[in-house]
Amino acid sequence: MEGERLPAEARGEKIYAIDFDGTIVENKFPEIGELKPEAETFIHALQERGDKWILYTMREGRVLDEALAFLREKGLNPDAVNDNLPEMCEFYHNNPRKVFANVYIDDHNAGGLLFSGISYAPGTKFARPADIFDELARLKYLAEEILQTWRAIEGLAGNGHEGEKR
Repeated sequence: MEGERLPAEARGEKIYAIDFDGTIVENKFPEIGELKPEAETFIHALQERGDKWILYTMREGRVLDEALAFLREKGLNPDAVNDNLPEMCEFYHNNPRKVFANVYIDDHNAGGLLFSGISYAPGTKFARPADIFDELARLKYLAEEILQTWRAIEGLAGNGHEGEKR
């Protein structure tokens, strides 16, 4: 719709839902464990790229407030907490209970941690974090190319549907 801001995913940005205990920090719940360096590097990199991230955690109340203060002190600033991004709610005109993300990162993922370089699933192998960043950059480039091509096709067709939600 005209004047309506496209959500992050439509702009080629990725949305990550990232768990706290056992993923960003060592699991010492209800205390806050040591920050995992690979998680810190990963989140700083996605923030610098302009991607969005949601803190997706079981924490609530005081222990959630402590986790948020800890993250902010480290320069790790989630765009939402246990909720959908406001722009996604606005764009789709709803806010379902399931948090939308392109990538969910949790120490309880079936394949292990994305940025840990290890997997807990038999027969699987993960690349080094640098390889993962390269692959994410490649995928973002491809998404941008597809979006530009789509816009060019719509412009050539002159079908009057430019900017409408599909």
